[in-house]
Amino acid sequence: MLRALLNNLANVLITGGTISNVALSRKIVNSAVTATAGTTLTAAQLVGGVITRTGPTAAYTDTTDTAANIIAAIPNALTGTCFELIIINTVAFAGTIAAGTGVTLAGTTTLAASSTRRYLGTVTSATTVELRGIHAGGL
Repeated sequence: MLRALLNNLANVLITGGTISNVALSRKIVNSAVTATAGTTLTAAQLVGGVITRTGPTAAYTDTTDTAANIIAAIPNALTGTCFELIIINTVAFAGTIAAGTGVTLAGTTTLAASSTRRYLGTVTSATTVELRGIHAGGL
């Protein structure tokens, strides 16, 4: 199932009720995050498509980078530009995602122990990003 999710990642720009493909195939980067406690998830990691989380020895909270940095990491980003992200929580402890400056969280954004969560990121203005939890699954 995880492979199917990874194969379906694509950037889509939604403008004025129409959908136009920005990049139907893009380089997906699996970023390993190994901090033993909460850390900042960088813009490059967030827009790269996959984060594999290892390291924590207790429940943890990771914070997103700022909206400004996330927007800067997306080529030709405009209001409405979207990106998908999968976080793979390989540890036996729950994780929480906290919002960096200019980032709004929506939906369920917590990560159960030993699970995956899929997110949809959307540029909501020139200075803001929404990160919405849209699906949870097992490893």
